[in-house]
Amino acid sequence: MPRELTLSVLPSLLVEPLLVGEVEVRGVELRASHAKNMDDNARRMTRLEFDVGETSLATYLRGRDQGVRAIALPVFSSNRRLPHGTYRLSRSAGIGDLSQLRGRTIAATQYWTASSVWQREFLLSEYGLRPEDTSWITFQPERMEGLDVPSILDHRLDESGRSANELAAAGLIHLTLTPGAAAWRSEQPGENQPAFGLAFPDVAAAEREYYRRTGLYPTHHVMVMREELTAEEPGLVEAVGSAFLRAKEVAQAREERVSSPAPKAGETTSEMAELFGDAWPYGITPNRRTLEAFLDTAHQQGLTGRRYSVDEIFAPGLPGALQ
Repeated sequence: MPRELTLSVLPSLLVEPLLVGEVEVRGVELRASHAKNMDDNARRMTRLEFDVGETSLATYLRGRDQGVRAIALPVFSSNRRLPHGTYRLSRSAGIGDLSQLRGRTIAATQYWTASSVWQREFLLSEYGLRPEDTSWITFQPERMEGLDVPSILDHRLDESGRSANELAAAGLIHLTLTPGAAAWRSEQPGENQPAFGLAFPDVAAAEREYYRRTGLYPTHHVMVMREELTAEEPGLVEAVGSAFLRAKEVAQAREERVSSPAPKAGETTSEMAELFGDAWPYGITPNRRTLEAFLDTAHQQGLTGRRYSVDEIFAPGLPGALQ
């Protein structure tokens, strides 16, 4: 009898062949399910409710820091994006660009999402803006007990029920960090202007310049598995990793294309393919520079108690194409 393995991932083109059984994991009966959303899946993976699951890179690192017995696979099947389209400036704040945020207030869904970590890294590296140079408002509790916003910061959890637009109109928010890739192409000037406007009017041009200059292509999610499985069945890491690689091959052979401004669920637009080559690179080697940057900033921002190395956060026994 093959062993049973539970899997929970966000639906995307790159994992769909696994979810529908078109690609199998060698020697395993896979019980695959669609994750409800990343917040729910990340919380559940900190409790190791699945054998393999997609989670936030930030939540995974914090979990390891607190002794959660999970280990990552370098599989990044959804939610990769450059940051520029996620910065929205309040139209009533009188701010021309991100360099003018010192002393202002930034709003985010949660402080410790991977997206927020990357967005703060960008503000620091590009504008010299440290988290303590601004005030912070968040709208949801953090995903893990004891995961607090650093005490050095001016921060409050807004539980008023007011929207970001209402808070901006009241002068309480000057920048919002949108949790997903912004639908920036659909924004047209008109009589009913939204409360927030893009910090980068030409998002695509800003993203191309940044990527070519830095080589950073932020990933927000990562696949993890229960660490005890790597000891119980040493070949399981190779089998699971190979299955994800095969699923990606099957999906990309269909040449799926959509017109989103940036990859988010396995899609690849022509402009992203031109910029990246492979817009969805798996494996440690092609992602090392990006991962090093995230591990640096995660420690500097106080998410982890020490600076982890890239290699120690990934499971041993990976197939060659994931190393």
